Amino acid sequence: MPHAHPDPQQLQALAASLAAGEHARAAAIAAELTRVFPHSALAWKARGAASQAQGLRADALAAMQRAASLEPNDPQAHFNLGVMLREARRPTEAEAAYTRALALKPDYVEALFNLASLLHAGRRLAEAEAAWRRLLAVRPNAARAHCNLGLLLHEAQQPAAAEAAYRRAIALDARDAEAWNNFGLLLQQTQRLAEAEAAWRRAVELAPDYAGAHNNLGNLFKRAGQAAQAEAAYRYALRAQPDDAGLHYNLGDLLHGAGRLPEARKEYMRAIELRPQFADAHINLGNLLRQSGDTPAAEAAYLRAIDMRPTHVDAHNNLGNLLQQAQRPEEAEAAYRHALQIDPGYAQAHGNLGALLQKTGRLDEAETAYRQALALVPDNPEVRMNLGLLLLRLGRHAEGWPYYEARLQMRADHVAGLAQPPHAQWRGEDLAGKSLVLLCEQGYGDTLQFARYAPLLKARGLARLTVVCAPPLHALLQTLHGVDEVRGDIAALPAHDYWCASLSLPLYCGLGADFPPAALPYLSAPPQRIEKWRERLRLPGFKVGLVWRGAAEHANDAQRSLPGLGTLAPLWSVQGVNFISLLKEPGEEQDAQAPSSQPLLALRRELHDFADSAAVIAQLDLMICVDTAVAHLAGALGKPCWVLLPAYDTDWRWGIDGDNTPWYPEVVRLFRQTKTGQWQDVISEVATALALAAK
Repeated sequence: MPHAHPDPQQLQALAASLAAGEHARAAAIAAELTRVFPHSALAWKARGAASQAQGLRADALAAMQRAASLEPNDPQAHFNLGVMLREARRPTEAEAAYTRALALKPDYVEALFNLASLLHAGRRLAEAEAAWRRLLAVRPNAARAHCNLGLLLHEAQQPAAAEAAYRRAIALDARDAEAWNNFGLLLQQTQRLAEAEAAWRRAVELAPDYAGAHNNLGNLFKRAGQAAQAEAAYRYALRAQPDDAGLHYNLGDLLHGAGRLPEARKEYMRAIELRPQFADAHINLGNLLRQSGDTPAAEAAYLRAIDMRPTHVDAHNNLGNLLQQAQRPEEAEAAYRHALQIDPGYAQAHGNLGALLQKTGRLDEAETAYRQALALVPDNPEVRMNLGLLLLRLGRHAEGWPYYEARLQMRADHVAGLAQPPHAQWRGEDLAGKSLVLLCEQGYGDTLQFARYAPLLKARGLARLTVVCAPPLHALLQTLHGVDEVRGDIAALPAHDYWCASLSLPLYCGLGADFPPAALPYLSAPPQRIEKWRERLRLPGFKVGLVWRGAAEHANDAQRSLPGLGTLAPLWSVQGVNFISLLKEPGEEQDAQAPSSQPLLALRRELHDFADSAAVIAQLDLMICVDTAVAHLAGALGKPCWVLLPAYDTDWRWGIDGDNTPWYPEVVRLFRQTKTGQWQDVISEVATALALAAK
């Protein structure tokens, strides 16, 4: 009659086979044991161990279930069953097995550890905390349990308790790299960044290949703007874990921010190769491709991210940005509204939708979108600036100028690329006997438009006014009343009482909704420049200057500039007109393509600065141009100027309708597009008006 349990020598033989890696022999011994001793829990435990070693998880689990049923009061059998059930991703049954083991043996430390870990993984934090504390009541010096309790308390937003747990874990085992790493994360969250760095450095000192700690150091350095240290940390992490998609993504994000686009693209692509469903990597790749000008590839990347995660609001928002940039407004609007349908509190999408609606002329809706964005994030400088521009376009200047000041927050250390001087910013203080440096910002047109405010400063008793502007404007701005000095930068700038950005002058001059004194001109061409051009411009008939393109880098240049000189062909039929090209932008060679029946005097190689352009315009009868700096130059000189305006993203300063502007009253006439991209009707209207003016 067979024995009730296997012979110890049989069990020893099985154990020896497992130790030697002879899994097939061990499996054969285990199978024979369960055949001979079908009611022996020991036999089934042995078979479970052998099957587990062979990777036969289903058989191993069945064997352990059989062992537990044969010895229902054996805590180890239930514990082992719990381990296998958890590995089989059957957490409810694993929990029951651990609970049974603990009912039989309340101080079973291993079962308490595994149960607490299981509950923690299931986000049942209160129950997990109770399990960890029960374990620590049994074994107070269990360093790993203190560390895991700290992690749980950290996740439960109990930083003080979490810190105490981490410190206890480290006191018990100062060489636990994971405890140092986790403690570093808590220190970072509580803004103790130097201590966090020290904790992570200790972690990598203890475990040089600890990729997670290197990655955390990289993230810390990146946020601190220490790009070289961040890159080194990410690369250390990748040496330890070269196939970690998240590490490649983090390195790519760092390189992307540093403008190293080919390297960043390589890292994003590697992250996607390792984890094809990595939606954030697809989004960042899309951002990079958009920045590189590859619109189709960027769109495809965003759409892949949306396919993977249809509710990813960033993917929809960024797709909207791409489509807005590509001037596909209907599709862009749909993308933004999809993002907001997913998350109505997504302030960035409200702001971007506002910008799109503003560009397409839906100004009331745009204002609503901006105000929704600001209700969610009141201090967003980009949205505040855009709302300011919208209000200015609507003529609500008293409301608009304070919002528009937010543009300075976007680069608090610079104004239009110029480092701010080490003086106080002027915000309307008494100027009597004071000195002020005026920083001209943004484009040439902005400088020319807002130069009109300089005389107001002197009228308030300002003793000295220094203007800092781009060199092509120097000679012209020296003709401005009240300016003591014109400089190209602030290097070696003498001490002044104040500085002010040029587009802040309407606000701090306290004009509110009023325009400055409208007396024109407020600029003049230097007399010697007038003489320089007098003979060249001694032409018969009506003299008309032309500029049909602006700077290509302007965000809306594709809409504000004409497709080419040929677009102006209807003007050639007007009798008695001489046309003069003042175009200096790339593509200016088009002026050589004018038909022989209508010669065009091209001055492109002879216009060295704005003083030259002013001297030419001063001797013309009329200037016709797109929305570029020449319009403001002619207006400031008090010369008639006709400005051709696009329907899409019309600049704020030209208002919402009408053919005149209070900025240059009775001087500038506006010709507005009624349909985006359609210039034919505009040029036809200009030709009719020109025929009347040239009579």
